[in-house]
Amino acid sequence: MITETGVVQKVITPHDYCDRCVAKAYFLVSLNTGDLYFCGHHFSKYEGTLVGLASNIYAHSDTASPTLKSTVSDME
Repeated sequence: MITETGVVQKVITPHDYCDRCVAKAYFLVSLNTGDLYFCGHHFSKYEGTLVGLASNIYAHSDTASPTLKSTVSDME
């Protein structure tokens, strides 16, 4: 989704699942080649590599809002 200010807003829906297993996705990793979804377990397993490769990493908020917040800026 693109907001009025032109910012791309990524959302994880209840229908998004980890690209490594069948668990619910809680992380969305944006790479130059596309997006990958990860459950908490697999994100933790590959986090060190993903942080170096990703243009953005979004973490699912456990609140009612499905909007993700970028975590890459917090890691730098």
